[in-house]
Amino acid sequence: MEMFYLAILAALFAALCQSLTDITTKLAVDYAHDEEILATQWVSGAIILIIFSLFSYPSFLIHPIDTSNALLGVDFFKLLLFSAIINIIAYSFYIIALRASQASLIIPLVLITPIFMLFTSPLMLGENTPPIGIIGVILILVGLGIFDKNFYKIDKNFFIVLKYPGAVAMLIAASLWSVTSNIDKLGLKNSSPLIWITALTTAISCGAILNWYARKRRQLSFWEMRYAILGGAFTAIGNLSLVWAMSILFVPYVIAIKRLSAFLTVVLSGRLLKEPIQNRLAACMVMVIGAILIMLARN
Repeated sequence: MEMFYLAILAALFAALCQSLTDITTKLAVDYAHDEEILATQWVSGAIILIIFSLFSYPSFLIHPIDTSNALLGVDFFKLLLFSAIINIIAYSFYIIALRASQASLIIPLVLITPIFMLFTSPLMLGENTPPIGIIGVILILVGLGIFDKNFYKIDKNFFIVLKYPGAVAMLIAASLWSVTSNIDKLGLKNSSPLIWITALTTAISCGAILNWYARKRRQLSFWEMRYAILGGAFTAIGNLSLVWAMSILFVPYVIAIKRLSAFLTVVLSGRLLKEPIQNRLAACMVMVIGAILIMLARN
């Protein structure tokens, strides 16, 4: 029972780390270009995860081929390639969205991802959602309608939040993540959670470096990239916590708990970034509940 509660705390910690990644990414856009942030975040995260994975699986250093054959499924590298490419595109739109708008306004749109998954999961995994998932969809749509408004005033501009700067970019990212979430589920079946997350982070970092290398480069300083490095560290640490929680709890419960990161981002945006969040908290909480219902219904 103690392990059960520790796993819940680990999932909550992963949600906090994701929220801190959102905040540090928002801070990073004031100091660096998008491709620089993308590369720095994922390289710093990959270094942490690779070190931890080598401690967990030392046989990779001694017998890399035999260990790979034992731990990796036949579709592992194909799934890894597809997920890495789509994730690079999705995270590029994520950074574009954060550059264009306030974090507390734009991050909750990530909670639309489960709605997109209602369409991508049946196609990719053959999974369908029971009726309770429809309730989740309704809650997300209601949350969107009351977002950034007076809670008791619903007017003809019901989905005005979708017209804000950066909203389209975040919706594109959310739709792409609905695809990668399904690929990740298949990837986990072809490896262990730690191996998959480490390999995916490393693959994304390699692609992000190539993307940065292809652009007009400039000399970077640690001070300019400090928030991007922190964002990568928070992502890696959060993923390690998430992996451990998955080993104890039912995976959909862990993912559902992690959805709270959007609500935490709204709270931290008000505290750390001094953004106006009064009318956004309730709407975000409604959307979080909706996303959790869809996630649990699917599984």
